[in-house]
Amino acid sequence: MQRALQQAFNLHTELFASPLNVHHNTIKYFAKYERDKIFGARGSAWETNWGKLRAYQFNPEYTAEDLKKALAHAIAATAADEPVFGVGIYPAYDKTPY
Repeated sequence: MQRALQQAFNLHTELFASPLNVHHNTIKYFAKYERDKIFGARGSAWETNWGKLRAYQFNPEYTAEDLKKALAHAIAATAADEPVFGVGIYPAYDKTPY
């Protein structure tokens, strides 16, 4: 799925990837934790300005808190001066409040 998104929408930035699951075609990624910088992450997804990323995909932890918080970040990014495009990957299962 990630390869298809990357090809279709020219998305090469991942938010909430981990050093263990970042897609091999991803050019830059931001992890959930700042400490993942030692593995190549550009820092914390929560701390970066999503509006400056231009195009990205985000796949937060599947907890109600992180899903809601990530959606709020994506919406806030649309206030950027330049166009921004984000693709959220959200689960569809019984525990999801959405």
